[in-house]
Amino acid sequence: MNNQIQPKVKFALIILAIFYLYNHHSQYNKNQQISFIKLPEAPPENEEKVVIYSTDWCYYCKQAKNYFRKNHIKFTEYDIEKDKNARIRYKSMNVIGVPIIVVDNSEIMVGFNVNKFREIYP
Repeated sequence: MNNQIQPKVKFALIILAIFYLYNHHSQYNKNQQISFIKLPEAPPENEEKVVIYSTDWCYYCKQAKNYFRKNHIKFTEYDIEKDKNARIRYKSMNVIGVPIIVVDNSEIMVGFNVNKFREIYP
């Protein structure tokens, strides 16, 4: 007799579990909260002609910034690991890697190469 009850008990427990999960899931969807994120602030008006999105550990970022300093090229730097708005702007460019160098808010260079930079920087 014990063998006949066990399948019925298992079946009942499975039905109860399905019923519980269905009701719990439905309740969750009804009470689901929607959140909005604030769009990143636009870059400042006083931003230089050359903008670099970088990180502290990036060798090519350091190489680019040293080149800019050595050649007296004014630039604005955004560290994408420390500046939340810069990280969001960086991600919106759909690029991978650093540095990202933007010239005149139109030309985008991924990585750094002196000759390629000279082609986009007048």
